[in-house]
Amino acid sequence: MVKRTKALTINILYPDSTDDTFDIVLTAVLRSLPLLPNLTSLDINYATFHIATFFRTITSCPLARRLQQLSLMGRLEMFASIQEYCTHKTPFENLTKLSLELHPAIDEESSTSLTLEPFLRSVAPTLQSLQITNRSFALDLSPLFSSFSQHDFPVLFPNLKSLSLYFHFHTSLRASRQSLRDFLLSNNNLHHLHLDMALLLSPRENEEPLGAWLTDLVNNVPFPSLQSLDIYPSNTQAGRSAIMTLIKRAAPTLSSLKISGHCWPRHIADQMVNAFTEREVQQLKSLSLNIAELSVSFLDLLARNLPQLEKLSLWTLRVVGSRKVCSFPPFFSLSLV
Repeated sequence: MVKRTKALTINILYPDSTDDTFDIVLTAVLRSLPLLPNLTSLDINYATFHIATFFRTITSCPLARRLQQLSLMGRLEMFASIQEYCTHKTPFENLTKLSLELHPAIDEESSTSLTLEPFLRSVAPTLQSLQITNRSFALDLSPLFSSFSQHDFPVLFPNLKSLSLYFHFHTSLRASRQSLRDFLLSNNNLHHLHLDMALLLSPRENEEPLGAWLTDLVNNVPFPSLQSLDIYPSNTQAGRSAIMTLIKRAAPTLSSLKISGHCWPRHIADQMVNAFTEREVQQLKSLSLNIAELSVSFLDLLARNLPQLEKLSLWTLRVVGSRKVCSFPPFFSLSLV
């Protein structure tokens, strides 16, 4: 059974542990990794002070060449400790999916110099899916995006089809907001894009600059092959206009759309649905939307404009009928498949 194992998840629930028993168990796990010939998916969570040991083992055995999916979650110190195993090396020759979730360091001020560039450059160009979640307010990701957007370098991940980014707009793009736009421009053949840059802080602090950034993104990045879009838009005129433009442009290829983070008034929701009717070819099969008031007339609009829809998920504050209004605090969810 062990030899047939294809996926392994390692959760270190006490990441600061230095107990002797823990070290014995950890050693046993490390020794078992080379004995799993079919292992292709590995998740390592919260191995803050032990990740270097993991990487020393992984990169020194055939496992690194077999891995297709790798997920790492932990404090910033964890990621800082693996750089020496990645510089001038490409240990993950066949990796297709990579997920990184970065949590605040014990000492946030000392972690501002961390860069993920050496590690990401060690990933082979076979990568098709990249997910980065930054929960630290100290780490600025804009130097990383800038380094991967230089015009005199080849595209780092030529096969990248899926990109998921989840972080706070102001702190994660502190040095250059344009860096992410340039990175997306150099990887604009994406099929799947998840973009949520409103992590943890009040929307009031980022709505206006986020709206301006989205406008700049839509004006410069075409996304000709986009099939699914999951986005937190800015609740400003600029942000709404940018989303409308993106929907109209992607309508011929877009099969799944999720717009999160805001409870839209009816007229805005109508505009989003109507945006699809301006293109002759429509592929939308799945729609997820928050709407302030749900009514039969809105469902009729969906039926007329999106007849090919197969999955519908609506979050609403009120259901409006012909004779009364029903409120469902804080949210009422309607899902139709």
